[in-house]
Amino acid sequence: MGDPFSCGGGKKNVESASRTTPKRREEAIERFNFATCSSSLNKRAIIPTPRTRVLVLCSACQMTMSESTVFDADYPFPDLDPARARESLRFAALELSERGLASSSRWTLELLQSVPYTGSSNADPFLSRQVSSDDSAVAASTPAAKRRSQAKSLIPEHSTPAFGMHQRMSVEPGTEDASTREASGRFAPGAFASSPLANNRLAHVASPRGDPDSSLITVDSEDDAAPGSAHVHWQSNSNSVDCSPGASQVRFGGSSYAGSSLLEEETYLLAKSHFDQHQLERCIWVLESGKSSSEKARFLRLYARLLMSERKLDEHGMIIPKPNSTLPATSPSLIPILKELVDASEPFLLFLKGAILRKLNRPIEAMDCLIRSVQGFAYNWAAWQELAMTLEPGEADQMADLLPESFMVSFFREFLDRHSAQEGDVTITRIDRLLESFPRSAYLLTCRAQTNVHRLDYIEAEQDFQEAWSIDPYRIDGLADYSNALYLLNRTAELAHLAHKFSSFAKDRPEVCCLVGNYYNQRSDHHRAIEAFRHALRLDSGCVPAWILLGHEYIELKNSHAAAEMYRRALKINPREYRALYGLGQVYELNGAYTYAVNYFQKCAAIRPYDGRMWSSMGICYDHLGRSQDAISCFKRYLACRLNQGDTVMGLTRIIEVYEKERDFEAAACYHRRLVQVVDRALAGAESNVVARYARSYIIAARWEMGEIGARAAQQRAGGAADEMEQDGEGATAAATKVGNLAVANDYLQKVIAAGTEMTDSAEILLKRLAFLRD
Repeated sequence: MGDPFSCGGGKKNVESASRTTPKRREEAIERFNFATCSSSLNKRAIIPTPRTRVLVLCSACQMTMSESTVFDADYPFPDLDPARARESLRFAALELSERGLASSSRWTLELLQSVPYTGSSNADPFLSRQVSSDDSAVAASTPAAKRRSQAKSLIPEHSTPAFGMHQRMSVEPGTEDASTREASGRFAPGAFASSPLANNRLAHVASPRGDPDSSLITVDSEDDAAPGSAHVHWQSNSNSVDCSPGASQVRFGGSSYAGSSLLEEETYLLAKSHFDQHQLERCIWVLESGKSSSEKARFLRLYARLLMSERKLDEHGMIIPKPNSTLPATSPSLIPILKELVDASEPFLLFLKGAILRKLNRPIEAMDCLIRSVQGFAYNWAAWQELAMTLEPGEADQMADLLPESFMVSFFREFLDRHSAQEGDVTITRIDRLLESFPRSAYLLTCRAQTNVHRLDYIEAEQDFQEAWSIDPYRIDGLADYSNALYLLNRTAELAHLAHKFSSFAKDRPEVCCLVGNYYNQRSDHHRAIEAFRHALRLDSGCVPAWILLGHEYIELKNSHAAAEMYRRALKINPREYRALYGLGQVYELNGAYTYAVNYFQKCAAIRPYDGRMWSSMGICYDHLGRSQDAISCFKRYLACRLNQGDTVMGLTRIIEVYEKERDFEAAACYHRRLVQVVDRALAGAESNVVARYARSYIIAARWEMGEIGARAAQQRAGGAADEMEQDGEGATAAATKVGNLAVANDYLQKVIAAGTEMTDSAEILLKRLAFLRD
């Protein structure tokens, strides 16, 4: 048996790229892109589309790309047409449900419900159901292409004769297209005996009255010269006669091959029923004892083994690997499964192989398998999610030409950007474009709300969450982020209402446990909040929000060691989780380890450069370390972020404190002026209590406008020119009065006097000086 880690497509030269430097990793990615493109084109693994964008040119192997890529928000995907989208999603939901991917099937069905129904689509769900019985049918990137070429409405109600049915029949050998017969996948050509119904006598039996509404039996034939098949399609109506199959048909109706195929199908259905009831051991035993050879049964058996191994690890609390280990704790149980997937070529098996390789820290090989999987079957949402978790930042743009032309690419890019905490309006624009095609998608509205949470726009996030829950009032996905937004907005009543509503029917869901924990935290009941978050982790040890919220609770209880451990466990699951990195930085900051805190804050700032909280915390740590210039630079970068009035005032105050600590009073006075301007703009009347809080800044700003602060610096900048002026003291004072605006200084001083603070005496003295300057 070959190397279980190799998966073809030019991967042998990049096996160790995940353990190399970033530069070598980029070179490996480029080699992977070309190797996958060329091998896929040679093997016809990429389905040709009307707009093929990958061209291999001669021996130089250059690629020519069109100006637009599939990652553009306005890219015209061909399956965005409502009729085609409904047919594709319906087909995909059936395929995913048959293979036990319930989460992806539910996601697809929810998206299907949001597609506008035009009424022009003639697609029949039974047709998709029949085509989906073939394992090879999933190799097409567009399921809509798998359609009958015949225009006759011979949609079967039963694929085999049902006992006791009263039918009127007309047997027409050869009426079904050969490609359709092969797509059904139930019987191989030439491997079965002809049906007793398929003979010359029955081939010419017509309807008794020639009624065009008569029911038909269509018998497949192997070719035109040899009519007959073991696959008989029946269609019934109310006008029927007794033509139920007799004993001879029951005894001789099919060959041993047909019986074995039916037996395999029955075995698979039994195993699938065990799988649906989470009886994984019984599912595996049924499939292994039945010796099912189909790709569908093979996938279900291996997928059940994967879930069973993860369940055992969760029960023993081994989800977190050892610090010095090369492979995760799951590797011993995953290697035997991976060995059975060495020669995998079916899209669902490739998805399973890619998921296992990602767990084994083999990102390049996992990326290869997952890309080939979505090329073969573009509507497996679980494969797209695995691919997003495999990629490093910036790698997605390099593989745009390897992805299928499907709207699923746009969903994938939105998911990738949202979980990478990318800032900007591109993600919002992409979601808005998707909402034009899926207008009532609660999933997309939840995505937009979560993106607004990342942008710190909690008001917009709350509105989007409310709109999503108006469409699906019992939706649980995204509930943890919704509760976080309500907690940060101090919406006590709404948070309590949600907690009581969802805990009444879904108290054993991790998202609901996080909601209940936020509710208890808002009531300052930290011990009950910790119990709620622990319950969420018992239900799903991979719930990242629960780990992070549990760390926050331990910080509230001053248990910094336990908080740091919770944040590290969240980072083991998602290394780019900025909230866990920020929490670790706060833990080290609280314990006085400012150097370590700066390290984590720098990682946060690299992920979210437009989040001011990272820069503010980093500046505080630099200030404690005595690196004043670095602290000032961080606070200035903090002021460049999107801030409200209170945060801006806080940033200006931090800069003033650092400058005054360095005894640079003129630079501090400059930021005192900016602080007063911000307060005056935010407060129309400049209330006395606010002025009293910043009375010192008002005094310093007035002195700046009067020329008492800043004139000395202006003279120093003038250099020797000031010495040549030979002016007396009154002339120098007159020159200094030209530095600022005396009317503005008078306004500042009057506000300080009206506030009635301890700075009132200083303000009155300055008013007298101001009157002298005016004279």
